[in-house]
Amino acid sequence: MATTCATGSRRTNVTNGTTQVFTGRTVLMHLVVTNAATGDSIAVYDAISGTSNPVLEWVFADGKGRFEARVPISNGIRVVATITSTRAYLVWGV
Repeated sequence: MATTCATGSRRTNVTNGTTQVFTGRTVLMHLVVTNAATGDSIAVYDAISGTSNPVLEWVFADGKGRFEARVPISNGIRVVATITSTRAYLVWGV
């Protein structure tokens, strides 16, 4: 579920598994990781199915932080996450 931020952008927590976060045109602004667990990974695609058009990849070795993307999305935001105790969220604008 997306939360609308004061700036008009939207925020969604990343959960384990495959999630279709948004369908349609938008801009992926950034990924924020607040806790990085060993072995975890997050991949973001410009897609509504499958894993074509990768736009952002994060692995635990990247650590915590804000990872800028500012990538135009044509199809939608699809996230494939293999996470245990990693805490992260995506921010995008519509």
